[in-house]
Amino acid sequence: MVATDVINSSQIVIDNHYVRAFYNPEKQLVGIEWKGPCTKEEYKELFDKLLDNARKNPTQLFYTDIRKQGVIAIESRKHFENYVTPESVKLGLRKTAVVTDSNVFKRYYLNLLIKASNKFGNPVKLRLTPEEALDFLFNE
Repeated sequence: MVATDVINSSQIVIDNHYVRAFYNPEKQLVGIEWKGPCTKEEYKELFDKLLDNARKNPTQLFYTDIRKQGVIAIESRKHFENYVTPESVKLGLRKTAVVTDSNVFKRYYLNLLIKASNKFGNPVKLRLTPEEALDFLFNE
């Protein structure tokens, strides 16, 4: 599966200087392609908008490409762990794939988020390419 085909056939939910977020109704997939770092406020606003979208549209799968994300503030990570993750699972999220180059800062951040997601029954897999991530979401 070619990732650009999935992304290009999706509805763009947000597109700004730090992120492009999309929703694919056929696949019940929400996805994020990070373009660069963001502030704590922008991070919270992004996930609040995506949760609002999930309240209106069935969302079972979450894809995120964090290779260009930048460092995430502790406050933002805690908001994701304590609010976004449990709320998204309540709304139907069942599987997450993360595209990452796994540098040391991201690995620490990811391990914390994976632990939180697993606690709520949302399996998370790290993959090196968008195609591998989508293969996990759609086929495994």
